[in-house]
Amino acid sequence: MPAIVALLALVFWFRPPPEPDYQGRTVSECFYSLTSGDSTEQSHARTAIKHMGPAAVPFLMRQLTLKHTRLHNRAIAWLNRFPHVQVTTDFDRFECALSCLRLLGPDAEAAVPDLIKLARHPNLHTSQSAVILLGDIHRRPESTVPLLTELARSDDLTMRDAAVQALGNFGPAAQSAVPVLLASLPAESNFLLRGRIATVLEQIADLP
Repeated sequence: MPAIVALLALVFWFRPPPEPDYQGRTVSECFYSLTSGDSTEQSHARTAIKHMGPAAVPFLMRQLTLKHTRLHNRAIAWLNRFPHVQVTTDFDRFECALSCLRLLGPDAEAAVPDLIKLARHPNLHTSQSAVILLGDIHRRPESTVPLLTELARSDDLTMRDAAVQALGNFGPAAQSAVPVLLASLPAESNFLLRGRIATVLEQIADLP
């Protein structure tokens, strides 16, 4: 009898939490409609996830950070060579989760701590995507703005550009980044990015 009680306790302890849903569709059902459904299904899925709001964030972050083994990904690539077979790849899952979190915008605030970690990921696409998303969410400036200010001085042009744009979304809350942006303005070699820095300085100053 004690063993049965212990087993039931373990089952209860490791049971995943119930998924958020909208009009009878769970977040996972909506997510997989986005990766494999037609345009109508995808439109309905986006609407549902938008209505779920912050409750959808834990699931979406799991999808964003989920990585399979190289062997698993090779098997998926092999399967996708066959007609009428479409298995979601890690890249597709990442991009879909990214677009859903961008759709939520400030409602995805709970994702900020994990996105700050991802912004330092060695893969440039992953880190740059996290930086852009931090700008779309533009919450928790006390922890996000210092990171973006640091990345605005990156050696990589695309990362500098992403960080500067993200800072602009924080408006006056990014005031602490102004000295760094002012110093980088004359030193920036890229003409387009110099113009963007000037625009972001105006956004931070909240100029009309």
